Amino acid sequence: MAWDWLGPANSVLAAGITAGIGGWLGSRQSRRSQERQQKFERDKELSEQGREKAREAIAALRYLQRHRKLVAAWNSPAPEGELSPDREQHDRLGEAIEYLNDEAVRQQIGLVYEILEDAWVLTSFGKGDHGEPQTVIWRCCQEGRSILGRYLRGEKTQEPSNFLREVRNDYDSAHVEIERQYSEWEASRRAKEPDSS
Repeated sequence: MAWDWLGPANSVLAAGITAGIGGWLGSRQSRRSQERQQKFERDKELSEQGREKAREAIAALRYLQRHRKLVAAWNSPAPEGELSPDREQHDRLGEAIEYLNDEAVRQQIGLVYEILEDAWVLTSFGKGDHGEPQTVIWRCCQEGRSILGRYLRGEKTQEPSNFLREVRNDYDSAHVEIERQYSEWEASRRAKEPDSS
């Protein structure tokens, strides 16, 4: 008789352990499920933001393409607080880059953004013959719209076009040439200064 209580106690103990482990496993599974759902929703929201920003970037590229004469006239940064409509559209394009969730697209649009800002550098100091800055601007806008259009349609990202590869090489060589000319100018300026020692 003394041991009669042991059966129900073991049953209660076993049920408690089973419920505890089951509850722990259930809560763990539930937490993982919630985390996956939250990640999915966050990725979906970021993707939607990226798509909206890509649409805005396409609109900015259309504007810049139509106003390529104004863009070609840029040869220095805009004064603080004085953004013209064409500079605003360029900034809009730049803001969209960070929202694009494809690294290759981000890099290609980043190059288009840089070239639009410094088209005169490319045509003045680059080794390639790309024509007038307006021509480069028109072509860059066209390339950018094509890249973003594929991005919005969910097509596989392509390698940069021959035009963009050539422009990248010439743009880099143009900056090297500017630095070389500046160094020569600086050296000649120092040589003309009277020796102060």
